Amino acid sequence: MNKYKLIFIISLTIQSIVNCQWVQSDLINKDLFITAISAKDSVIFLGCKNFGDSVIVNYYYSKDYGTTWKESYSNNANHPNIFIISDNYIFAGDGYEGGNIYRTSDWGISWEKCFNNGIGVTSMAQYGNNIYAGTTSDFSFQGVWKSTDYGNNWIDIWQEGSVLSVRSLIAIDSFIIAGTSTIGVYGSSDNGETWHELNNGLPSNSYIKSMILFNNKIFAGVTYEEQKSGNYYSTDFGLNWLPLNDGIGDFSIHSFASDGNYLFSIAGSKVYVLLENENKWKEITDDLPDLYILSIAVSGDNLFLGAVENGLWYRKISNITKVINEKKKQDLFALSQNYPNPFNPTTKINYQLGRASNVTIKVFDCLGRLIKTLVDEYKPQGLYSLNFDASTLVSGIYFYQLSTDEFITTKKMIILQ
Repeated sequence: MNKYKLIFIISLTIQSIVNCQWVQSDLINKDLFITAISAKDSVIFLGCKNFGDSVIVNYYYSKDYGTTWKESYSNNANHPNIFIISDNYIFAGDGYEGGNIYRTSDWGISWEKCFNNGIGVTSMAQYGNNIYAGTTSDFSFQGVWKSTDYGNNWIDIWQEGSVLSVRSLIAIDSFIIAGTSTIGVYGSSDNGETWHELNNGLPSNSYIKSMILFNNKIFAGVTYEEQKSGNYYSTDFGLNWLPLNDGIGDFSIHSFASDGNYLFSIAGSKVYVLLENENKWKEITDDLPDLYILSIAVSGDNLFLGAVENGLWYRKISNITKVINEKKKQDLFALSQNYPNPFNPTTKINYQLGRASNVTIKVFDCLGRLIKTLVDEYKPQGLYSLNFDASTLVSGIYFYQLSTDEFITTKKMIILQ
């Protein structure tokens, strides 16, 4: 009796491990508040703070997609809001009042301050040799700063007194797009010489906490308790915006990340992936505990999440996309080429219904005249096969057509009598 109970308990334990999707990293203190994560290829940098007797800020990095981690900084300091990983330096922007930008060229063995203007640095972006910094302050002008020499010198290229902070930045060639906390999106198409409001389609006075370029679209996350939150996207560099919130609801958008194939978003306390073909979002929170998540990054096949006082979490992207691809197969409508072809006198036709639907399969001659209806009924989702007997028809080219409520396709077949 005891032996069988033991085997049963072991089997349950193994099953729970197999079904587990999200994993908390044992290599990073599980009680840390992860404030920023950035990744480029196999390199990941993260910053966090530890609420002990005093607030200690820690930086960690990984060179192998998060398999191993090393601490590169630990001190009493402002927590980082953003990292930029370039070919020559890694930059860290921190603070709100009295913030700075630091850079390191030796993986954090030594850091040097390269920006200190008495204002916080809440966002950064890079394009080529240009580094851009979005700033915040309650007591002075905020806006966007630019360095063309990897942080040695900085110039302010946009100041706006009514902006509480520039929370997100995108740089693409000569285009710079800034997401603010009070006046939505502003952009420049001439390297910051002139700026224009880009809020057509966005809620008024939007708080744009995050932006990302994905598949030639700019996605902007609106987050504010007193206005309509959610995801918006633009296909014309911010001139016009459209909402994309099917499946995600009216939640504040904290951050985006992408592996180039899929777009991920943190909305409220949940994580979503964009099903681009369906223009909707799918929740992938699954077995993730109820966490307050602020930061997200992709490195290799891992999707990383930074939680408030709950450390670092991750899961395999391939496990997510496997479910998506299986769903795509289930949703597919398809008509296969008949086999054999040419044939005499019978052939097989296979077809697939992604959803239950009214279905007709009809055969036409080369002049478009209806010869025979093989199927005309309502069928559930699934794979189907039928045999077509053409013994009463003469040799020649014929066409067979599958038609459903939302799909139609035609293929050619040849009868040789």
